[in-house]
Amino acid sequence: MNSRRTQILAQAALAAAAIYTACLITLPWCSLLGLAILSVAAIAAQVAPARFIGLGKLAWSATTLVVAIFLANLHRIALADLHAFVAGQIAVVVFFTACQTGVGKTKSIWNALGMFWAFSGVLILLIVSYLADQPGQFYFALATGLFLLVLCRICFRLRAFGIQFVNTLILFFAVFPAADLAIQFKARHDMNWSQEKYYSYEAAKKNPGGYVLWTRYYIEQWNKMMHECMEVDPNQFAPFRFRPDTQGHIFHSLVVINHKGFRGPEIPDEKGNTYRIVALGESTTWGCTLNQDDRPWPEILEQLIRERLHPARPVEVINAGVPGMALPGNVRRLTAEILALKPDMIISYHGFNGFSMLDHDMPPYMAKPPPYYLERPLRLIGDLEYGIKMTRYKKKLLSAPVHDHPSSIPPMQSDYAKAYRELIQITQTNGIRLVLANYSMAVNTNSEPALIDFYEQTVPRTFNAMRANLAHTEIVQELAKENPEICFVDTHPNFDGQHQYFVDLIHFTQAGRQHLAETFFAGIKTTLATDLAKNNGGILTNIRN
Repeated sequence: MNSRRTQILAQAALAAAAIYTACLITLPWCSLLGLAILSVAAIAAQVAPARFIGLGKLAWSATTLVVAIFLANLHRIALADLHAFVAGQIAVVVFFTACQTGVGKTKSIWNALGMFWAFSGVLILLIVSYLADQPGQFYFALATGLFLLVLCRICFRLRAFGIQFVNTLILFFAVFPAADLAIQFKARHDMNWSQEKYYSYEAAKKNPGGYVLWTRYYIEQWNKMMHECMEVDPNQFAPFRFRPDTQGHIFHSLVVINHKGFRGPEIPDEKGNTYRIVALGESTTWGCTLNQDDRPWPEILEQLIRERLHPARPVEVINAGVPGMALPGNVRRLTAEILALKPDMIISYHGFNGFSMLDHDMPPYMAKPPPYYLERPLRLIGDLEYGIKMTRYKKKLLSAPVHDHPSSIPPMQSDYAKAYRELIQITQTNGIRLVLANYSMAVNTNSEPALIDFYEQTVPRTFNAMRANLAHTEIVQELAKENPEICFVDTHPNFDGQHQYFVDLIHFTQAGRQHLAETFFAGIKTTLATDLAKNNGGILTNIRN
């Protein structure tokens, strides 16, 4: 008798604690009322189980009330692990009653009710820990769910369908996490150290599933770097800008942002006798480096100048590339930030981010950025979640119908040409040597259709991009003809359409960055040598090809 009284007191105390916790997390008052009715029914059924045999139905009715009100207000509730804690407390309260009531149908009703509350707590904890990326709490919830499923097999007389359903859940709770860990470890280990096994066209044909995993992991690395080093651009030159004095990684490549917000070493306020070159561009200039020894092409160009021209005065190449930047934003940024560096030469390498100015069917370059890849305890489900988000993002981004007729804009009348003319005017006014270049991609109009379709998987409307790239080349070539003082560099020979030099449609492998640096060096070598000799009394030593 004393033992039973102690259990009833413990049950009442636990029910009071659950209701108090529910008050702390501000559950709707109707849900609190339902919890109170449920608790009273459970305690009363234990006090006199034979007399209050119908209280099980009342308890289920109260549970229905709690759940209905909770779901109706879910959009206003910040789901937290305390909600799971309340559900767990109520489950224990109900199990107290299930252990003491009579046999048969009444006991099954209370057992089922206890299981419902226990699984509700597990489900809430799984959701909360999944969204917050808390692996320890997530796997604790999985283990608890597995234990409850085993209890279901023991406590209930299940029919064939019920047995199959429970067994399926047991396999999911036990096997799926282990398989997830094994698959993700192997795939991501390979992607970290052998990226070329996944991103290339030849590799993707042999392993299309691996390519899908690669693209998500690749974007995840981009997002990770952006989170570490970038912030929303208050000037709206581009969606984002670099935070000064930050560091991050993309795969194994260290990204160092200096005090002035550029990638690379610190830039002295006073340049002195240094010949200063600013490489102005997009992410293709900034450099999608993946490995420890990878370097952006502006850094390689500086080394080539130093080793092959042996200039009598220092030559410095500043990497002013920014992911997501387009030429109009860089023109505004030029006057606001870059002219203060007193550049002697500006190399412009622009293209993809401004193609919407040449083709209305291309997404706008200032569009909302893609969703971040969020870390999840189960990476396979996280990959699926991210895939759904990206599909919705692309659908929204490309919601405008594609024109049946070409929607290209006359190149020399486009906003792209206007931005280039503004760039030319600024450099002429400030006595800066300007180098214009056309843009190279992994495919062009001469590429085989299967290759174009391959890049279409990750970059919708690749064909429109190729068409816009032809128009872009026309712009820079024509402007170079109109302004003889401009140095034009043709990057297309042995590069444009050579997909082996690219990680994706536009970003380069290290061999690609080396090739582009060599192309720029060959294109500016004579002009640069003349400028250096002119400003140093003709002193220039040992020029090599």
